[in-house]
Amino acid sequence: MKPIKPKYTSLVKAEFKISDRSKEIIKQYAEYTKFSESEIVEKLISDIMDDESFVEHLKGKRYLKKIKSVIFQTSPEDNPTSSVVKSNE
Repeated sequence: MKPIKPKYTSLVKAEFKISDRSKEIIKQYAEYTKFSESEIVEKLISDIMDDESFVEHLKGKRYLKKIKSVIFQTSPEDNPTSSVVKSNE
């Protein structure tokens, strides 16, 4: 048997203001897919990383070490000379 890994290792409670329409869409989609609303939001946010121009924008930011460690979940020691690589999670 393969070990089961946790879905998200570092969860942060966040508060956002969204429209009633968006909230209801998330609620109904969660009901439909049998995922929690948090899991739906996590998946949608992960899909943002498919936007190549956004990833390029991140590469040009200052504080790239923090971006790599938080957004791409890598440590600077992994490969200090490599460029930013999209995470497959």
